[in-house]
Amino acid sequence: FNLTYNNGIRNLTQPITLAGQGRNPAVLALTGSSDGFGTVTLGATASLAFTLTNAGDGPATIQGLNADLPFSARSSCGDTVPARSSCDITVDFSPTAVGDSGTKLTVYFGDGIGSNRVSRELTGSGANPALLTVSDDPGFDFGLVAVGAAKGKAFTVTNNGQSPAQIGNVSVGPTFSISRNDCGSQINPNGTCTVEVQFQPSG
Repeated sequence: FNLTYNNGIRNLTQPITLAGQGRNPAVLALTGSSDGFGTVTLGATASLAFTLTNAGDGPATIQGLNADLPFSARSSCGDTVPARSSCDITVDFSPTAVGDSGTKLTVYFGDGIGSNRVSRELTGSGANPALLTVSDDPGFDFGLVAVGAAKGKAFTVTNNGQSPAQIGNVSVGPTFSISRNDCGSQINPNGTCTVEVQFQPSG
């Protein structure tokens, strides 16, 4: 701009050079899984990864990160997310009660003009652990079986819990053998499978 003044002798003009550059403020977005955590067993923890992206022309100053229990959040973002860059946020879900839980993952930040926030819905459900029962529990007596003969018995395995049961090894002791096992590697809640055991005594 020009400043015109009289110095007591004559009028003078003092030019002042002005410069500036406009830029858009920081604009943050959260992206990640839209399906939520699903069902998680009580006592276990599940994690989901989210990406925090700054699509603006200026840096975003991180002012806070929040997710209410039984969710918790941690990030690699530090204090600032530069323009046109991104960082990772991990949310953990550790249910303490059976049933649905929900909250928001919220990032508070300064966008270069004022304070702002960006949020993402979080959902998950807590479930009791798997609980397997076997028919004829606590035991089954094959009775008298002639040496050299064999007798079989089918046992039904039922998952009465609310979480899938991951099946490991199914084994029996000497003179017994597994003649059928359709349990596979997992029994879902309310699911059943069959294990058939043969007793063949030897002399």
